[in-house]
Amino acid sequence: MWAPELTILNDMTAEPSLQPIHLEILVATFVDTDEVSAIKLSDDSARDDHMIQFALPAASRPDVLGYEVVNAEGRAAFEPVTSWRLSGRDLYLEYLPRAAEMLGFPQIQHLRLSIPDADLAELTRLLPQVVWDACYLVD
Repeated sequence: MWAPELTILNDMTAEPSLQPIHLEILVATFVDTDEVSAIKLSDDSARDDHMIQFALPAASRPDVLGYEVVNAEGRAAFEPVTSWRLSGRDLYLEYLPRAAEMLGFPQIQHLRLSIPDADLAELTRLLPQVVWDACYLVD
């Protein structure tokens, strides 16, 4: 049975990956309704040229069984995250290699979260619910 290598979670005691920051997140928006749970992270509220969105349709949508990640160009990948780690204000996302290439992201994406504390708390609450099938660590 094939299992992805979880680079950022292999050693839970180690410092997070020293990946360069791929994107500084200045704006976080959240939707948590009966229809969808979604998180949109971007560097500017007025533009979407640097953003990442996670979306999980609600259980009321039996036609959709998982979440998707959408990039700024609108390209979507279905369940592409193998693991993630939230360490303070740094979020590391590890993607399947093919999904990372399709989305135009590095395989290990480092996002610096320069967002208000309330938004960070909401992200910490909602991200495990949306990216529900990936291994994760919040420290």
